[in-house]
Amino acid sequence: MSALQRIALLALAISLLALPAWAATKAGDKEIGGQISVGTTTSSVEGGGSVTNTTTAILASFGYFTTKALQVGGSVAMQGLKSDDAETSFTFLEGFVKYHFNTDTTTVPYVGALLGTVAVKFSSGAESESASGTTIGAMAGVKFFRTEDLSINAEYNIRNFTITIAGADATSTTGTALVGLSYYFR
Repeated sequence: MSALQRIALLALAISLLALPAWAATKAGDKEIGGQISVGTTTSSVEGGGSVTNTTTAILASFGYFTTKALQVGGSVAMQGLKSDDAETSFTFLEGFVKYHFNTDTTTVPYVGALLGTVAVKFSSGAESESASGTTIGAMAGVKFFRTEDLSINAEYNIRNFTITIAGADATSTTGTALVGLSYYFR
């Protein structure tokens, strides 16, 4: 992320945080959200070297609060990266569990875990290959409630997955910083 993008994101966050805010979550609430992200993916192939790339992604999620602090849900994310002559796209379909702290305030931090699947497509020139694997990861973030039904979210998550492509295992670790909005159905 460039310095100009960081400054713009910080200015947006400060201006939105200056708005009046209301209460947070309770059991039975449903959350629908969308996020954008910038991150890094480090991949290594069995018997070979490793490479690190910058990635961007979009994510949509749905969650249900079983208690005012515990949320279960799922998400779908599309992430991509480009190098000189190759493109790689990732599609993640994952379930998550999040535990929220300070749920009676307008600033609600959380931690969580995720488990799911990833479909990967590699393209280089006229050649293309696909693979899939299982993902496992963790997350930490904070929800800033701007109204009773709307929050601005910031999250960092990390996930690991292994796929088999061309007979070799490839392991990837993705660290992603996300920012987004969520709407809550009460």
